[in-house]
Amino acid sequence: MEIESAQACILMMNNRYFAGRQISAEIYDGKERYQKSGTKGTEEDDEEAEKARLERYAKWLEEGGSDHEEDASYKKTP
Repeated sequence: MEIESAQACILMMNNRYFAGRQISAEIYDGKERYQKSGTKGTEEDDEEAEKARLERYAKWLEEGGSDHEEDASYKKTP
């Protein structure tokens, strides 16, 4: 079921636009090294931001990880 869902997502999302950017959707082969887009900081800044993001995620999980709470940085699209 997961394979079919992933393939359906690719068919639906590949080459669509989101927030003014074109989306590329494909099956991850486990080898490709991707870079984050939209960042202009140094590698050190990126590492610090990633560490902070993981700490927030860990805290969210420890608090129950409810999807029902609104996050100001997350906005649903219609």
